[in-house]
Amino acid sequence: MGAEPSVAARDDGSFEELLRRYWAAQPDVAPELIDRFVTGDLVGADRAVAVADQIESERAAVVSRDEVLLEVGAGTAALATELGRRAAFVVASDVSLAWMLLARRRLADAGLDNVALVVATGDALPFADGTFDLVVAADVVEHVPDATAFVGACHRALRPGGTFWLATPNRFSLTPEPHVRVWGVGFVPRAWAPAYVRKVRGVAYDDIRTLSRGELVRLLARTGGTVDVTPPAITAPVARTYPPRTRRAIAVYNRARGVPALRRVLLGVTPLFHAVVRKRSTDG
Repeated sequence: MGAEPSVAARDDGSFEELLRRYWAAQPDVAPELIDRFVTGDLVGADRAVAVADQIESERAAVVSRDEVLLEVGAGTAALATELGRRAAFVVASDVSLAWMLLARRRLADAGLDNVALVVATGDALPFADGTFDLVVAADVVEHVPDATAFVGACHRALRPGGTFWLATPNRFSLTPEPHVRVWGVGFVPRAWAPAYVRKVRGVAYDDIRTLSRGELVRLLARTGGTVDVTPPAITAPVARTYPPRTRRAIAVYNRARGVPALRRVLLGVTPLFHAVVRKRSTDG
C-alpha cells in the first residue's frame, strides 16, 4: 500500500495524527471520507467494548482469563485491546505494517502486555492448527482475495470446540456501501460495481466483495462447523457517529430485531452480519 513507507518512517505524533496521516496518504480514499474513517477509529475503543459484549453473547460464553484469542485483520487493534482485558493472551494480526504501527501506539496507550502483534495474511496464518480458543475477524472477509482460503485458515487455527466469529457488511443492505458510502452497490452486477462506484464517488472499488446471507452461510458451511448468522444490533458508539435522523432509523432497526418475524426479514437487508462458526469437538 502506498501509505506503508510514510507511516512506518514517522510513527511520532498522537494517535489521531497518525490516523489522519494514514488515511490522507491512501490514493483511493475520497477526501470527504477521511474524517468519517478517522472518527470511526477514534471511537473504536468504546465500540470495541460493545462488540466484545456482542461476541460473548453470540458465542454464549464470556471471554475468560484462561483463553488464547486471535484477531485477524485487526487494523488499529481496538477490539484486540478490549479482548486483551478479558483473555489470557491475544494475537492481533494484519497484513498492513502501517496498521500494526498504529496498533502498537494504541496498545502502548492502554498499557497492555498480553497482546502480540503479527504481520500476516489471513489466508496463510502462521500458527499451528488448534492454537486458539476464539478467532475473530471484523470487516475482513469482504477484502480477502480468496474467501474460502481465509475462512479455512481461521477455522484450522481453532482448537476443537472453539469459535470463529466474524462481522461483514451485507451485500443487499438498504444502507450505503460502508467502504465508499454509495447507495445500491450490491444491487448492480458485480462486474459493473467498480465502474458504478468510480462514476458516483470517483474512487476505486476493485478489492471489495460483500456477501449476501446465502453466500456467507454457504462459505462458512464449508468448514464443517455449525453456522449461525444474525442481524446484530447497531451499538450506541456507532449510532452516535450518525446525524439525528439516522439515529432514529437505527433505533427502529434495533427494536425490530426483537420481533422474531421482523428479525427474519432483517436478515435480508441488515447493514451488517455477525456470524458464529463452532468447530466440532474431537468426540463429534
